[in-house]
Amino acid sequence: ELTVFSDNIFIDQLRHAVRTGGKMSDQRVSFSVREEARMGLQDWWMDRLSVSFFNQATGNVNQTDIRYLGMQSAITADTAHAFIAGTGFTSGASVMATLSDTASDKMQLTLIDSLVAQAKTLTPMIRPVKVQGVGDVYVMFIHPFQTKDLRVTTGTGTWQDLQKAALMGGQISKNALFTGALGMYNNVVLHEDSRVPLGADNAGTSVANTRMAVLCGAQSVSLAIGQKYQVGKEGFKMSWEEELFDYGNQYGTAAGMVFGMKKLVFNALDFSTIRCATFAAAP
Repeated sequence: ELTVFSDNIFIDQLRHAVRTGGKMSDQRVSFSVREEARMGLQDWWMDRLSVSFFNQATGNVNQTDIRYLGMQSAITADTAHAFIAGTGFTSGASVMATLSDTASDKMQLTLIDSLVAQAKTLTPMIRPVKVQGVGDVYVMFIHPFQTKDLRVTTGTGTWQDLQKAALMGGQISKNALFTGALGMYNNVVLHEDSRVPLGADNAGTSVANTRMAVLCGAQSVSLAIGQKYQVGKEGFKMSWEEELFDYGNQYGTAAGMVFGMKKLVFNALDFSTIRCATFAAAP
């Protein structure tokens, strides 16, 4: 008989709005203020959903405002799914404060090897993502400061050395360097994002010069949409409202969504993420 576990995800409403300065202000610009409002809200929602994803995936308990957490509290990573450079797998977040400017505490390829080995041997195993034409891969998100540490490490077998070898071997048009990713190592696609959060200690206090990268497999984070707003036959996941203010002088628009985002946890264990905290100072 199949053994099935469940998880709960909470949904709530989140909205944001913008308003123009008035008809005279609209006259001073050559672009469409209405279109600019749409693009501004689009950028705002893209950033908010991305921030929520990283806070949830890394279990960032330093953030307590659910508007930046997918409308629910973050859950810190358990021991088997939390890795701290120079220490290994541990849920003792206080160890993050001991990370220092040493090679063993920085992002390096050997850390990725450790994460992949853990992902393949956990119970349950973290399933990779199936990518057409590539195969089974994991996806790892790292901060630009962690990217810097990877790039400046030189020598045989380093990230820079392997990417040069791939290019020399003819992997150019399909090389991950040219498709939006930093590269691929040990079947892990590396993506860079400045929203990867700071490390946090047991008290939920940010630890300077640290970042929490995260290795993700299939179904690592869930996004639940609570309501579709009917427009025509299809309907949209987000609401879009336009109003006039000040006797028609000002134009305003708002975009909202009823949703929830959450790192999946089954049987009290993280399902498809491994957090990796390293020392990561600004250049």
